[in-house]
Amino acid sequence: MGRPKKKLYEDQLKEKYNGKIENLEPYVNLNTKILHRCNYHNYDFYSTPASVLGSKHGCPLCGEEAHKKSMESRKAYTDEEYKKALFEKFNGNIESLEAFNGTNNSIKHFCHKHQYEYTSTPQSVLGAEYGCKYCSGEHQNEIQSFSTNKIKQKIFDMYGDEYELVGEYKNMHTSTKFRHNAKNGEKHYFDMTPTSFFNRGGRCYCERAINSLIVGYNDIATKSPDLVELLLNREDAYKYPITSKEKLKWVCPDCGEIIEACPSDVYYHRLVCPKCSDGLSYPNKFIYNVLKQTNTKFDFIKREYRPDWCKFTLSNGKEKYGIYDVYLGVGGIEYIIEMDGAFHNKSYTNSTQTVEEAKEIDAIKDKLANEQNINVIRIDCAYCNEDRFQYIKENICNSKLADIVDLSKVDFEECNKQSLNSLVIQAGKLWNDGYTIGKILDELAISETTVRSYLGMCNDMGLTNYTKEESMNRSRCRKVYCTTLNMLFNGATEAQRILGVDRTSIRRCCIGEKQDTKGRTDDERLQWLYYEDYLKSTAS
Repeated sequence: MGRPKKKLYEDQLKEKYNGKIENLEPYVNLNTKILHRCNYHNYDFYSTPASVLGSKHGCPLCGEEAHKKSMESRKAYTDEEYKKALFEKFNGNIESLEAFNGTNNSIKHFCHKHQYEYTSTPQSVLGAEYGCKYCSGEHQNEIQSFSTNKIKQKIFDMYGDEYELVGEYKNMHTSTKFRHNAKNGEKHYFDMTPTSFFNRGGRCYCERAINSLIVGYNDIATKSPDLVELLLNREDAYKYPITSKEKLKWVCPDCGEIIEACPSDVYYHRLVCPKCSDGLSYPNKFIYNVLKQTNTKFDFIKREYRPDWCKFTLSNGKEKYGIYDVYLGVGGIEYIIEMDGAFHNKSYTNSTQTVEEAKEIDAIKDKLANEQNINVIRIDCAYCNEDRFQYIKENICNSKLADIVDLSKVDFEECNKQSLNSLVIQAGKLWNDGYTIGKILDELAISETTVRSYLGMCNDMGLTNYTKEESMNRSRCRKVYCTTLNMLFNGATEAQRILGVDRTSIRRCCIGEKQDTKGRTDDERLQWLYYEDYLKSTAS
């Protein structure tokens, strides 16, 4: 038989098995197992090319079936039992004309359909699929005589609109073009013989492309074009499927750090830079950028909201602090938006949290928020194998959020671009532009602690010259107004000096993280606004 070359292995399979067996993974060598498919049984199996080419039947199921038939045909029948077996198998069409005297001893048989008498062994007759030779030939002729319309009707009867014949039908063994109308709206075109199509259940290449590269379908460049520019070697975008676990080199678009990560992790969970990662998910940043573009006059808006009232214990005894993706106010009504990722409905590979825990946490968080008279909007972001951007965009547009804000003028493409940027770098740029800590946290809707952490990271990368002293100097310029006492201060630091109120608590009130602060006495509660916000509120 000789050693098959890589390009010839498929041909040798076709020659030996006439399309019944095919390889689904590229040939490596004779002794390396690869995935094969038996189109007769619609069965996938791993085997070495040497085993498949050296086998009599090809796939394990074919072997088992042949063995079963062989054992059945070798059974020690009585003449009456043999006649009964013939009747049951061929529905009375084939009968024996002579008494049974052993499975390998030829006797006369008769085919009623073709009025044909022939001599054969009981073993051969019971092992045949369609009866006599004319029965078998008739079956093949019937298959070959299918017209294009008959083929199309048969496809429709089996699969509805999911599959279509779009090429020219010549015969059952000549390849033609089919179209798969996938459930996600995509249309896939592939070439296949009608025989293989019906035998394999009409499976499109997309259903077996999980680990195999199909350029133009599941390569990085096709599946997620926005990732190409992040690759150190952009040719890799055409060499690996988006689901690949092979570690490739990527370039952080914000700080230039070279990062090793597999395409599947980058696609599903974004490129995480060890130097400048902000720790916020793509969906979290996406929804915030959408909200900003609506030009809605929000009472307040905050990301990664960690209220004191959201502390609870799970049924397994674990204590948790709830974190909400976005907390906002519109027209005096408070909302929480939760961007539900993959771990909400299946085990998340990068987390020890179970699906059950995730569902329990969501239910408790919703209950606690409702008790605070806060409306919860959940948006499905479990995009998995779908286009991340389109999937999240569509679910935002179809959510209850569309009833609260105007999404018609949102540039979702721009939101996507902004969501790929690091908040660490953005915080550093704002600081370099002269922004105070308070203005940065207003702009990015994150906590003061997070802003200071980001600026520290920028310092480590040499991007800023942030210091606490400079921060205090800038903060003095931002006036705060105590609405309870009707008093104006040149900054939170001055208010702390005069009233003895913690300046951090004052700033948290100004950005909506706290409702009030302690006053000069234990019973006194003080409410605060940045002076520019106070002026806006009085003007309206």
